[in-house]
Amino acid sequence: SSSSSSSSSSSILAQALTAQAVRMSDEFTAQGLASVIWSMARLRCGAHYLEAMLLQANTSHTIERLSAQGISNIMWALARVRSRNKGVFDMVLAGLERKRQPKKLNAQELTILVWALARVRYKASRLKLEVLERRALDVLPQCTSQACTVMLWGFARLSHTPSSSFVDAYQKVCVQQASRYSAQGISNTFWALASLGIEPSSEFIATLLPHAVAHVTATTTSTSSSSSSSSSR
Repeated sequence: SSSSSSSSSSSILAQALTAQAVRMSDEFTAQGLASVIWSMARLRCGAHYLEAMLLQANTSHTIERLSAQGISNIMWALARVRSRNKGVFDMVLAGLERKRQPKKLNAQELTILVWALARVRYKASRLKLEVLERRALDVLPQCTSQACTVMLWGFARLSHTPSSSFVDAYQKVCVQQASRYSAQGISNTFWALASLGIEPSSEFIATLLPHAVAHVTATTTSTSSSSSSSSSR
């Protein structure tokens, strides 16, 4: 059919462009490299293409010139295609450490980075995670409820127990944004706290639990209405 033919043509074109991008890896600027890697991940190219491109770009020192945002986007891309090449992750993260770039990560970029590391369960050193935690503490006031959830969920997936200073600040932000939390967000937050063995404050529980109950009630009511409507037909 025409649709299957079109899909096949698109696939062939994507493969051809990907292969050409890998061959030109050392010709991209740092920003261009990050953009192409991100796009390749969106197109669901194989992890081996992204890894080959980054390894080749590293020989021309392009990775050393990546911005904090570029590094965050590349880490997201590697996690999206489920790369398991720790050497490539180490290589990209080294650029973040070399220029003390963690201090340049904004709330969104840091959240993406933590999510990426957690998704592939990257074996980071305690020191690396503490550096990210310190930056997370700085940007917590700018984090959305979703970003806060991802941040703590990520630390839990990485088996990193944050300091009491971070936990206290985190809970205060959660309390302030309680009305913006989705049911999934509340669930993931409590899961992360339990996984890390952190006992939430009484204020945290008293504020978030009513929202959790409200979400459950809304879901139950919606399900009941749907069932009644179906049975009446």
